[in-house]
Amino acid sequence: MPEQFQCRFPGCNAAYARREHLSRHTAQHVRQRSFTCPMCGNEYGRSDTLRRHIRQNHGVSSPVSRVRACDSCRALKARCDGGSPCRECSRRQIACSLRGTCTATSSREEKEKRAIAMYWSVFHPHWPFVHQASFQNYEEGPLLVQSIVAMGLWATGEESARSAAVELHKVLGAALLEQRDKWECPHLDRASDFSAWPIPTFQAIVLYILFALVSKGSATIGFDLKPSLPPAEMDLLASLVTTCRHLGMFHYPTILAQYSNDHVKAYIWIGVEEIKRFNLTLFKLCRSIAPSEGRCRLSATELQFPLPTGEGLWSAVTSADWHAEAAKEGTNLDKTRGPNEPWISESAELVRCIDPESGFI
Repeated sequence: MPEQFQCRFPGCNAAYARREHLSRHTAQHVRQRSFTCPMCGNEYGRSDTLRRHIRQNHGVSSPVSRVRACDSCRALKARCDGGSPCRECSRRQIACSLRGTCTATSSREEKEKRAIAMYWSVFHPHWPFVHQASFQNYEEGPLLVQSIVAMGLWATGEESARSAAVELHKVLGAALLEQRDKWECPHLDRASDFSAWPIPTFQAIVLYILFALVSKGSATIGFDLKPSLPPAEMDLLASLVTTCRHLGMFHYPTILAQYSNDHVKAYIWIGVEEIKRFNLTLFKLCRSIAPSEGRCRLSATELQFPLPTGEGLWSAVTSADWHAEAAKEGTNLDKTRGPNEPWISESAELVRCIDPESGFI
């Protein structure tokens, strides 16, 4: 009799022949954080799902921002425009609690926007595994945003900005370790606990490790001329590789199972491409360092998915660029469902003959 994957929730006797089917079922039991579309009211379990919904269905390039009311307007239950000072306080000729606060917030936001812009222009061309168009102007998971900001600050080359980047990197390291139980899957039997893969967090971890390498803060060079991470970062990388392996992120059918047929085609294409490009980035990262333990080893034979496609689509930032690329002959967003595309793992032996080290890291 084939193995059955049993639902662990009390009072539920559901069982499935495939683990990914159990994961979908389990998601119905778990109440996740809700992200509501300000245009139509639809709710989504992930912020990246919401922003892609807004972009694809409403054609909006920036979200409707929420205004924070000042203390006086909140007490009077009056409508506040969030100005510094707000119009209501100015009309009443009273002190506004937002005076000065908005200026500081605006300055901080401007610095963050500048750092993010530097990330896309300087760092992203070398490591393009985060989708720029769907990220732009939307609130992401804080770990990913701050990882991008840290890398962008370093990319400016300014001494003060780089010092701030190093401090932010330390904070990120503490946060990743503190939230380890939320993203790590150390054992295969825990894979069913993940109703959705925390891709933004995984991207943040890779950026955190890459920052440790480019900043040369604690990395050293071995006799093979490859950088070697310190034990803490090496352990973090090993945990990430193990987690992705246990979740089945290197297996194409499991990747596709994260999406349903009722999702927008463009959303499916972007999501699948982002996972494929993340996997290749992880492989490239692992192979570029000198491992101290076998847990960090990632073989090319494990990459059981097709190569990324549609470079023009992936690089399109504006809606006009996207539609222009999608309209080109041969571009088909349904290709993500095609079963006949050759997998990277099928070429692993040939690649190993050319470069013996490429089969490992």
